Amino acid sequence: MSDAPLASRRVPLVEVLDRVIDKGAVVSADALLGLADVDLIRVALRLVIAPADRATGAAAPLPSRPTDPVDVSGRTPRLRVTSPSPGPMPVATRPDGTERADRQGLDRGLVQLVLTVVELLRELMDRQAVRRAMRGTLTDEQAERLGVALIELDERMDELVASFGLDRRDLNLDLGPLGDLL
Repeated sequence: MSDAPLASRRVPLVEVLDRVIDKGAVVSADALLGLADVDLIRVALRLVIAPADRATGAAAPLPSRPTDPVDVSGRTPRLRVTSPSPGPMPVATRPDGTERADRQGLDRGLVQLVLTVVELLRELMDRQAVRRAMRGTLTDEQAERLGVALIELDERMDELVASFGLDRRDLNLDLGPLGDLL
């Protein structure tokens, strides 16, 4: 590593994240997700980041609120994400004879992951817009703008999914005991 001051060095994000994880950090953030100038979802994030081998019992738990889910098993919940596609990832052989993952398979998987996140956010905003309309907390103009924007987003998702040779069902993830993502 260079002795140059951090302010004058370009540091890759992965290096920064690695140091933050190694040292541990508490992150608190708020974000509003909206569509057509209408706020639909508030995300309040309270996150403790630490290496797993040093985090057990090291950090005091965050104070819980009555609305926080309770894990009655006493274990740390684990999330297992599996691909909906059966079978092993395709491999290709390098000129030196070693195997590597197939580039098309990796690209398709990355596109699938990105589109899954986009679809999750689109679906959440759609549901929140419907709830807001049902509660009467949207003006007629806001409801109209949201409706048009959601229809356009849905159509664009269909186009994107098809352009990458995927199906909307490919965007769903099996979250193990939690059920499906979408």
